[in-house]
Amino acid sequence: MTIPLPRLPDGWAWSTVEAVGAIDDQAVLTGPFGTSIGPDDFIEQSAEAVPVLTIGCLRQAGIDITKAVFISPAKAHELHRYRLRHGDVLFSRMATVGRAGFVERRHEGALFNYHVMRLRLRRDAIDSYFFIYFVRGSEVVRSHVRDVNHGMTRDGINTEQLLSMPVPIAPRRTQHGIVDAIDSYLSRLDAAVASLERAQTKLKAYRASVLKAAVEGRLVATESSVARKEGRTYEPADVLLKRILAERRRRWEEAELAKMTAAGKAPRDDKWKARYEEPAPPDTSELPELPEGWCWATVEQVADDIPRAIQSGPFGSNLLHSEFQTQGKLVIGIDNVQDGYFSMGENHRISEAKYSELEHYAARPGDVLITVMATVGRTCVVPDNLEPAIITKHVYRVTPNRSLTDPGYLHATLWGAPAVRTQMFGGVRGQTRPGLNGGIIRMLAIPLPPRAEQQRILEEVERLLSVRDGTVLQLSRTALRATRLRQSILKWAFDGKLVDQDPTDEPADVLLARIRAERAAAAAAPARRRIRRVRA
Repeated sequence: MTIPLPRLPDGWAWSTVEAVGAIDDQAVLTGPFGTSIGPDDFIEQSAEAVPVLTIGCLRQAGIDITKAVFISPAKAHELHRYRLRHGDVLFSRMATVGRAGFVERRHEGALFNYHVMRLRLRRDAIDSYFFIYFVRGSEVVRSHVRDVNHGMTRDGINTEQLLSMPVPIAPRRTQHGIVDAIDSYLSRLDAAVASLERAQTKLKAYRASVLKAAVEGRLVATESSVARKEGRTYEPADVLLKRILAERRRRWEEAELAKMTAAGKAPRDDKWKARYEEPAPPDTSELPELPEGWCWATVEQVADDIPRAIQSGPFGSNLLHSEFQTQGKLVIGIDNVQDGYFSMGENHRISEAKYSELEHYAARPGDVLITVMATVGRTCVVPDNLEPAIITKHVYRVTPNRSLTDPGYLHATLWGAPAVRTQMFGGVRGQTRPGLNGGIIRMLAIPLPPRAEQQRILEEVERLLSVRDGTVLQLSRTALRATRLRQSILKWAFDGKLVDQDPTDEPADVLLARIRAERAAAAAAPARRRIRRVRA
């Protein structure tokens, strides 16, 4: 053992799984190998289908059969030696080693797969739940698994190693009292955790409700009458949009005319103006009505008119995964764009030389990022203090025209407007790896309020979500305390601090001595019978 076995309370004794395993049956059995059962044998769940329990089925001290796979009765008959009985204990032997679960009557007849071992214990020696709770909470078990681990690429434990695992044995009535006490404490703790989870779910819904109200004009009053009453200027969004688009076209025409003049190609008519690509307006036929002063606009219309204002990162050989390194310039991928905020994520980087080559893919402060592959539709704003970084092909960058829209507001619409999300996910392409493309993003129609009102909307969103985020943080801390309390309850139990011990109960060393004697007698009985047959 990496750690010494801790001192047990009076009347307790250390033993091993083998010593308290059933004598008349194989104490430990590993599930069938892959050659005996595999994905080709799995069928849809039905009344006749037989469940095969996996590591994922082991939850707390029980079994969650919804995580099982299913096989036919004929296949189950071939594997009948792996059928489970009431009172069996399952122990995970690979990947997440050390989970344990009790097989109840409703699970009888189920099988178990190769990643799980079935354990049968002597009920007169150890309560199955006493054993399971010990496995779930003891550092002794984790230390034993580390010591005997034989896996090369992932954890693993075999039959002999499980049989040699140390187990504390308490007097029988003390065991039952400890199990009852743990059940009582954990049931109340589980109820509290369930309440926390419900609260967290409601807070997620609250966030969605705040964003929805914000981008539908219901969070703050944005009518012109309110603005005039409060002494604020008010320009309807469609008027502002029309003016900025006209200004954009005027600048393009001036630039084109200057180019032609410099080349000595003064135009004879205005036909050259037809080359201008006007940002496409939205199709509003199926979009909801907006409040006074608002209008629908496409992402292309509200994007800045600088080159590459809407762009994804480099594809193919332009940026290979093998070029990532631990030092250098930051590369922004899916992990960096979280649900509403920027995270450093996996922190991939590239060399200075590679960054110089790909600098036109740089993420500028205030750009709105959208994940377009694998995890589609997460959005965030590039922080003002972010170090120089480029985006990958999994992310699109939109540089907004700040005269039309605040980056935070554009992000809020892409993140929380139901009409926009419907367009976004209705436009997802790809069979095995869904993804958005530039054409879809450009044509996303967003609800655009007057520019001055956007800041008021964002301030209220930030106020409400900051309160919500504080509550989420408090709930997360409480959930962490609940996890620690669960471990403390289990530790107290096996330190002998959870229940008082009955002084009249049979000490564990007496119980174990009797079991050893029974084993010795059982082992000697066949030999005596063979001797008598020889003498006859």
